[in-house]
Amino acid sequence: MTKQAKVTVKFFNVTVKFFNAEEGYGFFQCPEGQDIFVHLTDLTSFGFTPEDMVNGSPAIIDYEANGDQKRTADIHYIAGK
Repeated sequence: MTKQAKVTVKFFNVTVKFFNAEEGYGFFQCPEGQDIFVHLTDLTSFGFTPEDMVNGSPAIIDYEANGDQKRTADIHYIAGK
């Protein structure tokens, strides 16, 4: 079995797709429509709160790609914060 390497990508012009504070997760969306997962613990470790995750807000993030899975690696900016 071949193990895929994680690749970290800086990605501009994403938007907040949604965030469910009760469930503790949400997604950013790329202009091409790809979703990037974000967990509550990641969000707070980068200095943001669930209240900052307003649907449709622009953001600047880095993400890790591991095959088809994409997860937030860093959050630099969310509009309104």
